[in-house]
Amino acid sequence: MNHEVIVVGGGPAGAMAAHTLARQGVGVLVLEKEVMPRDKPCGGALSQKAMDLLEDDCRGLVEHVVTRATFSHAFNDPFTLQLERPLVYLVDRARFDHYLLERVARAGAVVEQGCALKEVGEEGGTVVAMAGDKEYRGRFLIAADGAASRVRQCLGLPAKRPAAVTLEARVPLDPGPWRDKGVVVDYGFVPYGYGWLFPRADHLSVGVGYFSEQRRRLSRPLREYFAAFLARQVEAGSAPGPAGPPGRERPRGWTIPVGWGRGTYRKGRVLLAGDAAGLADPFTGEGIYAALKSGQLAAQVAAVALRQGVAALGRYARLVQEEILPELRWARVVQRLFYPLSGYFHSYFISHPEVCRQALSVVYGQLTYREWVQRYAARASWRHLFHT
Repeated sequence: MNHEVIVVGGGPAGAMAAHTLARQGVGVLVLEKEVMPRDKPCGGALSQKAMDLLEDDCRGLVEHVVTRATFSHAFNDPFTLQLERPLVYLVDRARFDHYLLERVARAGAVVEQGCALKEVGEEGGTVVAMAGDKEYRGRFLIAADGAASRVRQCLGLPAKRPAAVTLEARVPLDPGPWRDKGVVVDYGFVPYGYGWLFPRADHLSVGVGYFSEQRRRLSRPLREYFAAFLARQVEAGSAPGPAGPPGRERPRGWTIPVGWGRGTYRKGRVLLAGDAAGLADPFTGEGIYAALKSGQLAAQVAAVALRQGVAALGRYARLVQEEILPELRWARVVQRLFYPLSGYFHSYFISHPEVCRQALSVVYGQLTYREWVQRYAARASWRHLFHT
């Protein structure tokens, strides 16, 4: 079966790539190993930047618009901010990803679900993909098959990459006092990471994440941090029942490849996007925006290469370097600045709430990490140094 572009993976990166190409009349095939909707462990927080890329197509999927957030340091000194604009939009990833893939099919792409990739190679100026019991051929391929990318394995790209480690579970929604807190975020308890509690339509998403590539910073298994975090939220009245009501899920773990410039974004006729390229934010672990953006860029470059030839694919790595990586590099600066000094930053946020609000404006997309560091974080850090 011949197609102009094959997209492996039907998550946000692959769906954005396929949709962008299909709208231009390009013959696109999407190979998705799961059958949608499928469960996906994820906090499901969409930033305004991500919503803008989707052109508001998914507004109907939003379960909760977050305009209030509560922050604490190792469960101490919580403070709540009422925000003037939405911080994030919470969606269920199963429904969200299913919607994106349906949107791809409506745009004219061919979507094959339940079709796990086996092998990828190049032959006679085409990319050959073996999936299920079929062979597919295309002029180019976009790898958007996630953190455990099979395409990366087939291309012989390094399997070991810097990655965040997270655990998340769903607990039934308790319409109690947590509503006044909005989303709950605690840093300082998990070394080089944070715990979160996000309200959803019929449950709470509770999780912890660790964002250093050096695993030795963790003094105990992440599952123990998760259990302690959930217990403290129960104690604070933010979640139901000491052991959780019957049926509460066990926490599920996943890794998030984070990036700041050491990745591989193209090999031959293959472009890599999203988690397959390692483009998640190294400070927060958020990866949906970069997945959407890299999928869009990969599609734009592939469309040009269909007209101009394979050499045009070289532009993709340059675009990633220009439009995605600068922010991720500064996110890593914030990661290495904030987490070791999180107690001091928390105290500074309490006494200077406008600095915390400006930090949140990075999530909105109004401010970049670089601007926040240069205007606020560096100043706060210098004050810390001169007072210790």
